[in-house]
Amino acid sequence: MTAKPALAAPILFAVLSAPLAAGSAAPAGQKAPAGQAGPAASAAPAGAAAPAETSAGEDETSLIRQGVAAREQGDDRKALEVFRLAYERFRTPRARAQMALAEQALGLWAEAEANLDGALAKTDDPWIATNRQTLQQALTVIRQRVGTLEIISNAPETLMSVNGKPVGKLPLPRPLRVSAGSVTIQVQAPGFAPAQRSITIVAEQLARETFELVRLIVLSPPVAAGPTGPEVLPFAAGPQVGPDVLPIAVPTVAEPDQPRRDGADTGGPRSVPRAVFWSGVVATVVAAGLTTWSGIDVLRVNDRYKLEPTKFRYDDGVWRQHRTNWLMGTTVVLGVSTAVIGLFTTDWRSR
Repeated sequence: MTAKPALAAPILFAVLSAPLAAGSAAPAGQKAPAGQAGPAASAAPAGAAAPAETSAGEDETSLIRQGVAAREQGDDRKALEVFRLAYERFRTPRARAQMALAEQALGLWAEAEANLDGALAKTDDPWIATNRQTLQQALTVIRQRVGTLEIISNAPETLMSVNGKPVGKLPLPRPLRVSAGSVTIQVQAPGFAPAQRSITIVAEQLARETFELVRLIVLSPPVAAGPTGPEVLPFAAGPQVGPDVLPIAVPTVAEPDQPRRDGADTGGPRSVPRAVFWSGVVATVVAAGLTTWSGIDVLRVNDRYKLEPTKFRYDDGVWRQHRTNWLMGTTVVLGVSTAVIGLFTTDWRSR
């Protein structure tokens, strides 16, 4: 947290709000000190008769006095709450300026700059006009502790937060004013992994950061290879048999002889020893084991990617997925080849 200024804010506070704490304007016939403005001065220009204040004006003045009393007691945080309440109710430049000075005392430099800029923009306000020089000096001190931040993202619809506080959707209409020091930037976009980065903001300088968000891709687990059975064709409905429909006799066509699976001689060449078939079985089992191990490894890398969605984790996961697919294809080829060898070319009578 930025250290609380020791002199600037209390001196400005005494100049701007001591008459309010006293509860009266300068005595009749005596000119108020330069840079000061009491309740009368806040309601009418210098030299003009002060009109009767409305109840709303009395309420605002009462809140301002409460904030002044809190600052005199060193409770700047309570004073800020009271000044903020006065500004939310009455929206006067005086309440906003007092709020900015309390934020300055608390080291909330970016907020103080925004509020003091907004108060000084009301050039037609008598209280602001009377105290403009002192307020301008306070703004100069505040700007020496504020830097500028610009964020660029490759993803559309990127939402940006600074120190956990939402800022808006990128690109922002203008660079962001941030208190000098260490800040944490969070960005997130639909379909992309969120990112976070801590940087140091230097006062009165521009800091530009670019986020290259990584698109989220779900890695599917490998499909275990299993035995392939005969393809089942859907049943085709034939002609219905009814009172007016006679069944049609379909001649039966004898199917050609199929090779026997018991290893009996069917007249075809069977010259491959049984050792070749069993070698293929062993190779298929080994390939299936490697495929299973690789699939489990892909799931493990996928879990790591979810915890740390970086480009390196993504590329590593894709490579392992490709390895698993290659092993799976090898397992299928070995299994099919071994089955063909066992059914059609192995001489089961040999030893």
